[in-house]
Amino acid sequence: MGIKRDLQDKIMAEEFSDVRMTANCQFWLLETMDDNYLGLGRFRERLDEKVKEMKDGRKGDRGNRDPLGYTTLWKAALRHRAERVYDPVSQDFSPRSAGHVIGDFIFMCYHVYWTPQREVAARFASWYKHKVATGEEVFLIEMAVPNSFLADLSKKGIWFSGEADGEEWRKLVWQSRSERDLLGKQLEDLEDYDVLIGHMASGIRKREDNVGFEDIDERNLFKVEDEVERGKQPSVQWIFQTHKAERGIVNCCKRRVRLIKWD
Repeated sequence: MGIKRDLQDKIMAEEFSDVRMTANCQFWLLETMDDNYLGLGRFRERLDEKVKEMKDGRKGDRGNRDPLGYTTLWKAALRHRAERVYDPVSQDFSPRSAGHVIGDFIFMCYHVYWTPQREVAARFASWYKHKVATGEEVFLIEMAVPNSFLADLSKKGIWFSGEADGEEWRKLVWQSRSERDLLGKQLEDLEDYDVLIGHMASGIRKREDNVGFEDIDERNLFKVEDEVERGKQPSVQWIFQTHKAERGIVNCCKRRVRLIKWD
């Protein structure tokens, strides 16, 4: 059994190559097939809601806030995932329901990645809308994290640099993508931090390409257009990796989460 050409074309679309290369094609294929299957199950429900929206004249919330004393983090998700993450009525908040990827930080550990840049979440939202065939709505998940809570967490910044001080980022990203142990004891030390913060990678090549972490350069940074800075800027990601951090954001943020419909 093969993969439909339409699905291949959507995943391999050149206009989204930057997003596609933040993970491997197998991950995107399986995720898209899963999303299409789940989306079909809610087709009639979405149709009824769309009719009601048209009658009521309602539109998605386009708001953007960064309240004093809080750090705002973002994530994009299809509706069925977004509603598992947060229920506005009960205020049940389950960040892990967003889905997990290995990503750039920590080899063979699955995490939920957040970003402080709304533009990054919007780029992924456009990708989800492009590749899913069921027409399911896409949402931005906005989470306002109290700075007082963040102050009590141990944090580690891991950043790209072309100099020697960027070697840790290059090794960690390469290890996460290629399944080679480059950090050893240093990796164990990183796992002790509650929060890891650093640049996002795109287009990191596999080990069979016969290249190494030394070959990673600025071209492998995932960048987005920044209206304030006027130009493409490196994207930033956060992971809350310890039980203390994960429990904390559920308790501190469950009343400070919004689902914003992405048009």
